[in-house]
Amino acid sequence: MAGIGDEGIETSKLGAALFAFGFFLAIAIIIFTTGKTIANNGSDKVQKQLEILQLSEFTDYDQAVVLGNKLRAAYDAFEGKPYAVIVGTRNLIDCQSISGIEFTGDSDDLDMLIETDITTTNSEGKTNATVYGMNYNALLPKDTELEMKNGSFITTSSFAVDDKTGAIKFNNDIANTKKQGRTEYIASGAKFQSNLIKDTTGEIVGVFFYQVASNN
Repeated sequence: MAGIGDEGIETSKLGAALFAFGFFLAIAIIIFTTGKTIANNGSDKVQKQLEILQLSEFTDYDQAVVLGNKLRAAYDAFEGKPYAVIVGTRNLIDCQSISGIEFTGDSDDLDMLIETDITTTNSEGKTNATVYGMNYNALLPKDTELEMKNGSFITTSSFAVDDKTGAIKFNNDIANTKKQGRTEYIASGAKFQSNLIKDTTGEIVGVFFYQVASNN
């Protein structure tokens, strides 16, 4: 029969075991919490670095005048990414309205035209010519109109998506931009005004280029 002394020893052992368990549990919680904090901080740093990298991609096209060859470089850089590249050539600007635009390529291109709320002077001296642009790469929905605010075009629309897959639609047919005499032709020496396109949250969703001078 166990004596009182034996019971005291057993109780002492149990207390020591519980203390040890509590100690290691506390250590585990501290390690887990610390690791989670480090992971979260690391994730935040990565996100910030990605945001900085994204902004650096667009710095050269934020309210700048670029040549046609740099415009082509922009398309190459953004191809396949969720960014719209919209180009308003001199031929598009010279048209009075979308209905008056005559494409030398596919007539379906009319569905990819984006209208803005700004005007410019066309080749005939008309000072209130509406600026239109052909949408390449990631597509905005048909009938989207871009509004200029504080140096950027604002869209209230999300990207156009495939009804079945939900994937963003793309237009990567740029063949006519390289063929002189075509409506979409981009001359290497032509000058284009470039402005960022943003959604209503301020997120960059593309770049709009419109020609301000003919090829020299």
